[in-house]
Amino acid sequence: MKARQPRDNLTPQRRAVLAVIQESDEHLTAREIYQRASARQPGLSYATVYNTLSYLKQSGLVHEIALGSDASRYDRRELSHGHAICEECGRVCDLDLPDLDLKEGWQEALRRSGFAAR
Repeated sequence: MKARQPRDNLTPQRRAVLAVIQESDEHLTAREIYQRASARQPGLSYATVYNTLSYLKQSGLVHEIALGSDASRYDRRELSHGHAICEECGRVCDLDLPDLDLKEGWQEALRRSGFAAR
């Protein structure tokens, strides 16, 4: 993984995008990030948001969650963890994986979250 870029080197546009992600408890799509960040940073373009997400991802400041054919979502959490996706509403939930064997760890994380594996 690449070393993190100092946050002092972020442009105002990048700061706005990063702030939106860091302040949200949700896993936002690029469109949702654009809507929120453009309210903070007038004149922000959709292309700038996509380029910023790529930069922030490469810098290790955010993580992309690819959901198959659905839009990717972006995560602020830095610690290793898994995700569960509700098939009915599409909500993405963080799963904290205990330091157990992989199968037992997933089962425990799902039990705590209330999700059921399929």
